[in-house]
Amino acid sequence: MLTFRSLLDSKLCDEEFKCLFDQECSICKFTVRIIEKIHLEKISLDELANKLGIKKQEIQELEDAEHCNPHLVVRLSNYLSLEAPSDCPKMNP
Repeated sequence: MLTFRSLLDSKLCDEEFKCLFDQECSICKFTVRIIEKIHLEKISLDELANKLGIKKQEIQELEDAEHCNPHLVVRLSNYLSLEAPSDCPKMNP
């Protein structure tokens, strides 16, 4: 079965697609991995938000692709022992 992550990874190999995607990105492969781990490991959003000192809504907004906060993506990635983005174009607009 083709997952969103595998499809996205394959599309990001195309430099033209990657450039356009980065400009419009609302959910990146790092966010997908975070949300996937939260669901697979049944991590409580309330507990996770509390441990990071953030609002549960901030995590829900990432999950719903309503708002991407790259600094939060890095914090969540680090906390969940996942690879964190290092070259997100939204980090330093």
